[in-house]
Amino acid sequence: MVKRLNSFIVVILLIAAAALFSFKQYEQKADTKEIITIMATNRGKDKLVNFSVSVDASTSRRQRLIKSEEMYDYSGVLKIVKEYQDRGWEMKSSNMATSNPQEFFLYFLLEK
Repeated sequence: MVKRLNSFIVVILLIAAAALFSFKQYEQKADTKEIITIMATNRGKDKLVNFSVSVDASTSRRQRLIKSEEMYDYSGVLKIVKEYQDRGWEMKSSNMATSNPQEFFLYFLLEK
């Protein structure tokens, strides 16, 4: 009886091992995400906008100067962010910071 039970357990283990190794496992690659960081800071009335776009391990950077009529008018920067959203980018995070009363930073993180 014990010999028959041991044989049964061995057969079950062999079937389980064969089932595990007979199916080819495919490595699923995650979809590539593109991330863009937009950081704007005031330079008097003008706004300096820094763009950083990351795709996998590569990153590209560029800058753009936005003219504005008022020192705290960030509507040009918000228009740029809206254009990215209209092209399918999704807002993940945004924030505002200041290092002194004269200089503000706006930060946006978007993902596609």
